[in-house]
This record gives sequence, C-alpha cells and structure tokens, in this order.
Amino acid sequence: MIFRKYLFPFFIISIISCLILLPGLVFFLRNHVYNYAISGFFIVAALLLIPVILFYRNLRIYYWVLIILMSLAPIMLIPVFYMNIQVNVEMVGLIMDTNKEEVIELMGWKLLLVVLAMFFSGWVLFRLTQLLPHKISLKNGILFSIAGILSF
Repeated sequence: MIFRKYLFPFFIISIISCLILLPGLVFFLRNHVYNYAISGFFIVAALLLIPVILFYRNLRIYYWVLIILMSLAPIMLIPVFYMNIQVNVEMVGLIMDTNKEEVIELMGWKLLLVVLAMFFSGWVLFRLTQLLPHKISLKNGILFSIAGILSF
C-alpha cells in the first residue's frame, strides 16, 4: 500500500520532467536520437529532486520557480523548429539579446502563439503542482535530494 502513496507523485513529477525537458525532447525525437531523449528524462527528473531539501517546508516556492522556467520552454522551442538546433547556452543568449523588431520580423503573427503557449504551459504546470504536497518532512527532503544526487 505504501507503493500507491508514492506512485501518483512520481507520475506527476514524470510529467513535469517531460514538460521541462520539452525543447531537448523535441530535438532528440526529430533527429531520431532516442537514447538521449530517454537519458535526458531521467537526468531532468534527478535534477528536479536535488533542491527539494532547500524547500522542504514550503514546496510552493520551488513550484513557482519551476512554473517560471516552464513558461520559457516555448521560447526555447523556437531554435528547434526553425533551425533544428539543440538548445544551448549560446542559443539562449542569442534569443535573449534579440530586440522587438527582429522578433516580429522572424515570428510575425506566430508570436501570439508563442505567448499563448507560454501562458498555457505555465498554467498546466500550476495545475500539476497543485496535486503535489506543499510540505514534506526534513527526512523525506534529505532522502529525495540524496536520491537525486546519487542518480548521477
């Protein structure tokens, strides 16, 4: 019976991991690199567990950080769809240094779709995090963080 207690949060965390990994996942699946997509899923899930120890008393703060990061995922999908380039630090810097006129020239009316996708992805993650616990014990926080670290 204790298995059922952890199965639902694991399922929700798996969905959150897929959503956060979405730009990389789309790139790997478009280029038929399935082993990187699968390993990336487990790496992201492990990375999501590491900061749990810092927020064990109020996980809502951690959830809000994840919501903000997830809201940026549609922007990170732009290089994948337009140029078939994996998202990296240089590409993120290039996107962030772009001015309004260049964005409108490149995206046109599709910019509205990106903004709507940002709001929708943030809303989906907000709804998913409402299903997760908002507070855990220190012992569980330590165990989850150690499990995330030992996954590597």
